[in-house]
Amino acid sequence: MKASRCGQLAGTHAACSIAAFRLPFFRGNILEQNVARTAASVGEALVAGAIFTLPAFLIARVNGVPVWETFDYWSSTWIMLVGGVLGVLFVILLRRTLCEDADLPFPESAACAELVEKVFERTERIDLLVNNAGISAGGAIWELEPDVFARVTRTHIDGTYNCTRHAVPHMREAGWGRIVNLVSRSGLIGIPGTAAYGTGKGGIFGFTNVVSRDLAPFGITVNGVNPASTDTRMVGEAIEKGRRAGGEMARRAESLNALLQQPEDVAVMIAALCSEEASAITGQFFFVRGTEIGVFRPLALADTTSRDTPWSAEALAHALCALEIPPLDSPY
Repeated sequence: MKASRCGQLAGTHAACSIAAFRLPFFRGNILEQNVARTAASVGEALVAGAIFTLPAFLIARVNGVPVWETFDYWSSTWIMLVGGVLGVLFVILLRRTLCEDADLPFPESAACAELVEKVFERTERIDLLVNNAGISAGGAIWELEPDVFARVTRTHIDGTYNCTRHAVPHMREAGWGRIVNLVSRSGLIGIPGTAAYGTGKGGIFGFTNVVSRDLAPFGITVNGVNPASTDTRMVGEAIEKGRRAGGEMARRAESLNALLQQPEDVAVMIAALCSEEASAITGQFFFVRGTEIGVFRPLALADTTSRDTPWSAEALAHALCALEIPPLDSPY
């Protein structure tokens, strides 16, 4: 009886262990892989928790009788499953710290690849890509939490990279393509209290500069569009947050609100850049505010100085102060 019960318990947990080991390596679409990962994590936690519980379960006694001898198979299993549930938090934290699914693609990259392939399967071509999605989080740099900074910057930079990375092979094969990335003066110039958002948009600025040069030989243009304040949900939330903060934040919020344009004003600029007529325009950054449009000048040296002998720190500091230094203005 004892041997049978021990065998049943061992068999149950051996099966769980095998399932937990196999599930992370399951290959399917993104949804199926995510379900497999979730099930694997739960399975691992239950198995580990049961393993932690098993020694105590075997050692514990009630009235001198071992606990495991007083329960049937299902009662014993339920007790160990409870121990497994209690081990979930511990195992997940341990797994995040010590383990990495190095053989699996980054979920975001795989999701973007699947998205692009679904479009290609339906249309048999990828002509246009507009990288527009983004999130924001305001606050001074000394108040900005690391996880918030990472989430905002990854959404902008990784999102733009992943979609571009998987769309470009189809464009190269066709010898034609248009990519438009949405940027912001928060990243081009800098707006106080937007370190995360500005870093994300600044990353897209650099990405656009480089990728436009990578893809120019293949008939693919890559440009950036900086919309002025636009009537979107994200901007509306930022305006309300600024109003509640008061002071300088409230003043900037009202300035934003007064300049709101409609999304259609931005869409027509993007459509123009995706036209055949715009085939010679690449690596540029455009500003749109209603019916007003403009192009940003590339970064260039505004003032220079030199001398025949090496600089000392003191002499160079003096020379720097003599240069024409632009003011630290805010766009709003």
